[in-house]
Amino acid sequence: MAKFKCELWYAVAAQLLTTWRDQLAAITGISDRRIVEERGSWQGYVRVRSVGALGYTISEQALGLLFDEIPDRIYDPVIRDQIAAGRPPLVAGAAVSGGTTLTCSDPGSGITTQVYRWYSATQEWELVGTLAEHNQPGAGYYVLVNQSASGVVGLPSAFLAIS
Repeated sequence: MAKFKCELWYAVAAQLLTTWRDQLAAITGISDRRIVEERGSWQGYVRVRSVGALGYTISEQALGLLFDEIPDRIYDPVIRDQIAAGRPPLVAGAAVSGGTTLTCSDPGSGITTQVYRWYSATQEWELVGTLAEHNQPGAGYYVLVNQSASGVVGLPSAFLAIS
């Protein structure tokens, strides 16, 4: 996985994207959102928030990919439809049950939910396998990612911790 895509996944898993979306939605006036957008304030906001989410300032490449996920920041500040973007839907209901079991809602036909582990020492993601076969993967930080039958991988869930 390319370094900036690895960083994008980490930013999404650390909930930087959803925090930004929530801040956009909190500005209820379209004219107010337009002013904030025209002044380039969101780039600074995301950079500052990235330090808390990532532990460092997000790279320009990953920031650009993150910005692509909310294309209409003025009129419709929502995370873009993943299916329309050519990816499987976002994982719904990702959680840890009983402290040891990864779970999520059924993604539907033709979609497989994959489990990825985050290795902080190497700053890399490793595919563990399908959720059906690896729902109790042991201690660590994980994300769930939907994958289409053709192999297209979606965006990750928030981090799920198993101790």
